[in-house]
Amino acid sequence: MLTGVVVAALAATGLVQPVVAAEPTALTASVDSGDWTTASAVAGSQLHVELTGGMWVTAAARCTVRLAGPKAVRVTNLRIVDGGVAVPTTGIKAGRYRGSMACGGGKSFKLSDAIIVPKGQSPRGTCTVVEQGFTYDPKSGYVSVGAMLQNSNPLVPSSDGEAIINVMDASGSIIKTVSGAMGSVLPGSTRPSGMSIDVESAVGSVQFIPSCSKPAPLSNSESYVAVPASASPPRPGYSSSIVVGGTVTNSWKQTLNGSSYDGSVVRFVTRNAAGQITGGGSADLNSVNPPPGASVRWETYVSGLVDIASATRVDATLTPGFVAQ
Repeated sequence: MLTGVVVAALAATGLVQPVVAAEPTALTASVDSGDWTTASAVAGSQLHVELTGGMWVTAAARCTVRLAGPKAVRVTNLRIVDGGVAVPTTGIKAGRYRGSMACGGGKSFKLSDAIIVPKGQSPRGTCTVVEQGFTYDPKSGYVSVGAMLQNSNPLVPSSDGEAIINVMDASGSIIKTVSGAMGSVLPGSTRPSGMSIDVESAVGSVQFIPSCSKPAPLSNSESYVAVPASASPPRPGYSSSIVVGGTVTNSWKQTLNGSSYDGSVVRFVTRNAAGQITGGGSADLNSVNPPPGASVRWETYVSGLVDIASATRVDATLTPGFVAQ
């Protein structure tokens, strides 16, 4: 092996030519997949796409976005900056659009839907608590909490947010704080959310704090449908809690995922005879994957609810999750 000194000496005599490294090409982003990081915007502002996987391109590459909705739109010559692309919406009619994109001569790939809202309206959905209630069972040490969430935006769904729940004693002091997924809320609608929480002292009140302010791709905003559900008394020998369940029929063209991981989710609240919310919870489809047209029954125990009179009515929605094709 020649040392650096020998190579330098030979280069000086012309016997060895020094190798000059080529200037590296700046790689900025992948071009065969991606999605909106901001999928709803006020007309005249910008939507944003993050590019995520596939072939790499140079900083000189340009992208084209096609939108199909109230009007067919083609936005060209978009620069890639920090692995993403800003898409101006000036002159684009307000509405919901299906999107696709191509960069640097690569193949076109699909984007999730995007929404352009008229000027003066908010591009974000809301998730306000319009009704809530709870039941505390001192014997089991559980409190069941339920709430109805409302999205006042008629155009944009709320993001799939998180609920913070403060459990308080009779004096108003917080004795426990928990958090959990509450699901998104479709435009102009309400939906149930709830959970059971184990506590170590008597409960005087509960505070349900929803959070859905972070914008999200519409692909992360759940769709859901109302499903029938009812409660039955505790089953001796199994649990002191009431059982909530119902039958779900797969009306979609894909097989439903019934597991607790990325599967279909039933969210519900329970009500007493006066219509007051007494608790709530969520359930999967008991790990059963029903194909299109098939029906399955789901059930779950609701810790904290031991009296069937506290659940004479159940309001439930199903968020479908599908088995990967």
